[in-house]
Amino acid sequence: MRQFIWAQSPATCGAFAPDSSFAVTGTKDNLVLVWPMPPSAEIDQKLVAHLSLIEPLLQGASRHVRVWAALENPQVDVPGEPGKKAYLLTPGGTATIVVPQQ
Repeated sequence: MRQFIWAQSPATCGAFAPDSSFAVTGTKDNLVLVWPMPPSAEIDQKLVAHLSLIEPLLQGASRHVRVWAALENPQVDVPGEPGKKAYLLTPGGTATIVVPQQ
């Protein structure tokens, strides 16, 4: 549901709060970052897509596969910014897709 990325330095460790309300990462530049976890409504939300292409080859060392999918892209509240919304998915971004076997 989240990628915890600190652009200034890579993470070296991480942990979750016992109540799952936040995650903590330590970075190579000696910072400790606290990340809020998404609300349960966002975790439980399913996006149904129609796949139009799945490339058959992995892309180099990243082991990524490009997938084209058509779906509704809902807007969600931006944490810490009341009233502000952003699209859940961004073009060219990374997403985890689960394709159930038929």
